[in-house]
Amino acid sequence: MPEWVEPMKAVLAPGLPSNPADYVFEFKWDGVRMLTFQSPEGFRLRSRNNLDATFRYPELAALGKALGKRTAILDGEIIAVDAAGQPSFPLLQTRMNVTRPEAVARAAKEVEIAYCLFDVLYLEGRDLRGQSWTERRERLESLAELLPPHVRLSPARVGKGAEMLQVARDQKLEGLMAKRLDSPYVSQRSDAWLKVKLVGRQELVVGGWVPEVSKEGKVRGDQIGAVLLGYFDKGDFHFAGAVGTGFTQETSKALVQRLKPLKTDRNPFSGTPVLRKFRTAVRFVKPRVVVEVEYRRWPEGKLMHQAAFKGVRMDKPAKEVVRELPTARK
Repeated sequence: MPEWVEPMKAVLAPGLPSNPADYVFEFKWDGVRMLTFQSPEGFRLRSRNNLDATFRYPELAALGKALGKRTAILDGEIIAVDAAGQPSFPLLQTRMNVTRPEAVARAAKEVEIAYCLFDVLYLEGRDLRGQSWTERRERLESLAELLPPHVRLSPARVGKGAEMLQVARDQKLEGLMAKRLDSPYVSQRSDAWLKVKLVGRQELVVGGWVPEVSKEGKVRGDQIGAVLLGYFDKGDFHFAGAVGTGFTQETSKALVQRLKPLKTDRNPFSGTPVLRKFRTAVRFVKPRVVVEVEYRRWPEGKLMHQAAFKGVRMDKPAKEVVRELPTARK
């Protein structure tokens, strides 16, 4: 059994595929990608950039016990569930970014999570990556009765894209995944998997920030007024816009602590982007911190409109953050 498998990634689509009978549709969860490795050496959770996350989700150790002596590699997404039963990425932040054992234990009691499994790559000595989605799903469903609390199979419906998209819209979910029924599991981005978004979401990298300034002109150096964001393209770091909403006092303070050690006197953005005037000077940083934002519009060649901060992402290297553009409809 391999010690690590690079997860398969989807490409952005402008809408549902025109041949829905060739696809299975799943909800696009507002969470964090997570792979399970069950082997004689034990149970491990690994993020999409191969960081150990086992200690962050102690309740999922029950999955390892349920699998027992089976060897397995499972793929899925961890979500946090709010009081209304809806996935909440901001709420998940309180689970993703804690490290101290006492903080992990406290967060586990305060924030409920669910692990939504959607694929199986390896099971009981067999590498399943070359099999079709349909065959892998059958093997995944054979584990359904073993799954402990906090672990469940992600719903999947063949050919039901329009119906699933309406449910996602009604439930205020992020969108859908459309996967070709005959698709093998490949460790790269592939148009065999498409993501259809109802809301614009994008990972971006912080290139600078400005502190919050009160109406009286007092600068609060421990709070974010706005972050300046960008993405990489052929080695260049392009300016995408500034975001000043979506922060709480806690997330703002935590982000400041991440950014301060990255301070630089050099503007990291390529070219000479026009930055709007702020009430205090921009504090540029080395582009290392990845965040997720939600936006309403992003015209080609221009900046994001009506964007809001959703959270810090620690599961993707900054250099891999590019602007996601829709592929042609399949």
